[in-house]
Amino acid sequence: MTGLLTTCHKDKTDCEYQPIAKSMQGFLFRTNSWWVYKNDSLNSYDSVFIASTQTGCNVFEYAGDYCARVDYYRMNYNGKWNAVNYYDVVEIIFLARNSEPMSPDFIYNHKGWMLYAGPDTAIHDSLKVGDTTFYPVVKSSGSYDNYKNVTVYTAKNVGIVRRVINTNPKQVWDLVRWKIYK
Repeated sequence: MTGLLTTCHKDKTDCEYQPIAKSMQGFLFRTNSWWVYKNDSLNSYDSVFIASTQTGCNVFEYAGDYCARVDYYRMNYNGKWNAVNYYDVVEIIFLARNSEPMSPDFIYNHKGWMLYAGPDTAIHDSLKVGDTTFYPVVKSSGSYDNYKNVTVYTAKNVGIVRRVINTNPKQVWDLVRWKIYK
């Protein structure tokens, strides 16, 4: 997908315009993109797919007199993980799980889960998952009830490549197949 079409850049307010950064364009997955994961210890598979997407622009104010007009791209997933449908939001240099777009406390959103925060946040230069090596990869842990025992590894332009559920016994779900539409 090239370029995000919203009216945010045309808004005539005095607020600063903040588009989605070019470095994050690889995370703008279209409807029908899908990922299949395997848990070797359970000999089980799971899959997720993007059921729909939304684009938009929100205006919000920070403390003081500063405000921003921010483009966002939301991907709504369907899948079996925890039997909960969820969504990812891309805005500026952030990819977050279940975070409301453009909330004033976006970075510190108590509900949201930061999966990727720009190209300079990679925790690992690479991660080998099965026969594939992904570059670069960010490790992040869930921060609220449904995900507090979950750690994921997110690779640029691919999404989540490994999901670890830190329970007893620990479950590791590795990406084995995917088809991404951009």
